[in-house]
Amino acid sequence: MLVSDARPSSWNDTAWGYVVARKLRAKVVLPKDSGLLYGDRVAGAGSFLAVDFEDDTAAWSAGAACVVRMGEAEPMPDRSPFAAIGKARRDSIERLKGGGESSAIVQSIVCGYRGELLETEAGEDFKACGLAHMVAVSGAHLAMVAGMIMLAVRRLRLPRAFGIVLLIGVLAAYLVFSAAPVSAVRATVMCTLGAASFFARRRPACLQALALVIMGCLVTDPFCSLSPSFALSVLSTLGIVLFQARIAAYLGRLAPLVPSAIVEAISLSVSANLLSLPLSIHLFSRFPLVFLVSNVIAAPFFPLICALGLAACIVSAAFPALSGCAFVPALLSCDALAQVLSLLSGIPYACVPFYLSAPQALLATLVPAGALYALPPFWGKKCAVVALAAFLALAVFSVAWPPHWFCSRIVMLDVGQGDSFLLIGRGKTMLIDTGRSDASLVRGLARNHVSHLDAVVITHADDDHCGSLDALGRVAEIDRVVLARGADACPQRKVEDLVETARRVSGEVRYVQAGDSMSLGTFSMRVVWPYRIENECGNADSVCLDVRCDADSDGSEDCRALFTGDLEVEQLSEVVSGGMSGIDVLKVCHHGSDSGLDAASAKALSPRLSLVSVGKDNRYGHPSKRVLSLLRDEGSIIMRTDLSGEVSCEITASGLKVSAQR
Repeated sequence: MLVSDARPSSWNDTAWGYVVARKLRAKVVLPKDSGLLYGDRVAGAGSFLAVDFEDDTAAWSAGAACVVRMGEAEPMPDRSPFAAIGKARRDSIERLKGGGESSAIVQSIVCGYRGELLETEAGEDFKACGLAHMVAVSGAHLAMVAGMIMLAVRRLRLPRAFGIVLLIGVLAAYLVFSAAPVSAVRATVMCTLGAASFFARRRPACLQALALVIMGCLVTDPFCSLSPSFALSVLSTLGIVLFQARIAAYLGRLAPLVPSAIVEAISLSVSANLLSLPLSIHLFSRFPLVFLVSNVIAAPFFPLICALGLAACIVSAAFPALSGCAFVPALLSCDALAQVLSLLSGIPYACVPFYLSAPQALLATLVPAGALYALPPFWGKKCAVVALAAFLALAVFSVAWPPHWFCSRIVMLDVGQGDSFLLIGRGKTMLIDTGRSDASLVRGLARNHVSHLDAVVITHADDDHCGSLDALGRVAEIDRVVLARGADACPQRKVEDLVETARRVSGEVRYVQAGDSMSLGTFSMRVVWPYRIENECGNADSVCLDVRCDADSDGSEDCRALFTGDLEVEQLSEVVSGGMSGIDVLKVCHHGSDSGLDAASAKALSPRLSLVSVGKDNRYGHPSKRVLSLLRDEGSIIMRTDLSGEVSCEITASGLKVSAQR
C-alpha cells in the first residue's frame, strides 16, 4: 500500500509504501507515469534491494527498511472505509491535470498533490518567496477547514456537541483527502484534542495539546523524529502558540495606524518563521529575503483558494457536469497569486544561497526566541529585535562581502553524477557547469558564500552538466553565460533548451571557440576546444579551458588547470598536441570514463592533482579503474566527490592547499 503519492522523475516514479506481506516500510520504485496516489494498493512483480542510507537520507527519515523496485504495478480494488474519499481525491486531481500553473497550485493547496507543481515555474516561485509551506497541506489548511465547518455550524444553529463531532469527522476525512502528510496529522490531532476539551468541560490548552501530539506521534511512529517536515511543522506551530500574541501586541503599539489585518498577517508570519526558519535554511541552504513581504501578500489569497477549491471539489464530485466551471474562481485566484509571486521572485537577491551548520541553526533559533519569551517584556522585545537584526545583517553581509574576496580557489562541488566547478578569484566568481541536482548545487554555493556569478560556463548540453542552470538563475545573479560558438544554431532540442535557459537566467550569452580568452579576478583562461561544433554540442564539442592563476598578483603563474568537460580520448589528444603539458590540476574527462583518457595524454599532462566529479555507485561504472591507474602512475593525487564530497583547492604562491568535505 502506498503512503504517499508517486513522484515522477526522469526514468521512473517513486513513492513511500508499506509492504503488507512483510510488515515493513519501503521506498517503492514504480514504472514511469504510473499515476498511483496515496492509499492505492498495488501488486506486481518486483525485487527487494538494500537501502544506501548514507546516500539516500530521505529513505532513512521515512523509516524505509528496503527498496522495492517494481517492473509492473497493477492497482488492486480498494475496499477500505475511505475508498470513496480516495476516489473523490483522484477525480479532483484528474479534472485539474494539464491545466497549467493555476491548476497545479489548486491540486497542491487543496488536494495535497504536488506532482505537477514541481515541474512548473510557479513551484519554484513559491520556494524562492519562502511560501513552500503554503503548497504543502499543513496546520493552516486544517484551520481553514475547521473554520468553515464551525461557521456553518453557527449559521445553521446546530447544537455545539453535534458541531464538534461533525468537525472531527470532517477533519479526519480531509486528512485522507489530502494524503495525510505528517504536518497535517499533527494539526488534526491538535484540533481534535482542542475540540474534545468541550466534552471534558475544560478550556483548550494549545501548548499542552502540542506536547501530547508530539509524544503521541513519536510513540506511534518513532521515525517522525527524523522527519524534517514534522520538525518544521512543530516549530512553526510552537512559534505561533508562544509568540504570535506578543508580536501582534508589540506591532500594534509600534504602528497603531496599520490595519489590524496586516498586523495579524505579519505577526503570524514572523511567529511561524521565528523558530522554523533557521532549520529550513540549514536543510535547504536558501534564505528567502522577501519571505515577510510574500507572506503578507499571500495571506488573503490562501483562505480564498482553500475555500473556493474545496467547494469546487465537492460540487464537481456531486455534479460532474459542472466541474468545468466549478474550479474557475479558484483558478483565477491562483493565477493572480502566481503573477504576484513571479514578480517577487524576480527581484534581485529575493532568495539567496545561505549556509547554516546545525549548531548555527540551533543558536539562531534559541537566541531570539529565548530573549522574546524569557526576558522581561521590554528587554525581551529589544533583545529579540537585535538578535533578528543581527541574523539578517549576517545574511546581507555574506552576500555583499563574502569571504572569497580574500582568496583564490578551485572548488569541485558535490553534485552527484555530474560536473560543477567553482572558480573564486579575489571577489570574482565563475561556475563551470551546474550538474543536475538543484539542491546539491544550491547547498554548494551556500557553503562557499556565493550569490553572484560573474560568469557561468556550460561545457556542453548534456543534462548532467547543465540541468540545474534554471535553478541556479533563481538563487544567484548571473552576469553572463558562456557557451560553445555555434550552439545557438544547433537544431538539437536539448541544445535549443539550453540556449533558451541561458538567455532567461542572464542578460548576456557569450559564444566562444578555441583561441578565445577570458579573465576573472586572479584567473586568466584560454579556450582550447572546440574549434567548431561538429557533434551537435555533445561530448566531443565540450568547451575546454586552460586556466591559469596568479594568486598573489606578482605577474607569475601559481597554478595551471585544465577543465575538459566530457571530452573523449581523440579530442583530448588534439588538445595535448597543441602544447598542453605539465599542469597542476586536471578535471578528469567525462567523470573518469574509460574513453576519456589514454596513457599518452596522462603522461603529457602529468597533473599533480586530478579531480573526478562522480556519483556514488553510479550505473556507468565511473571512474574507470584503468584511468585511475594511469593517473596514479604519473604520481597524481586523485580526489573524488563520491568518496570525499566537496573538494576545495586554495591556490597560494607556495602551492595548493587541498581540503575535502569528508
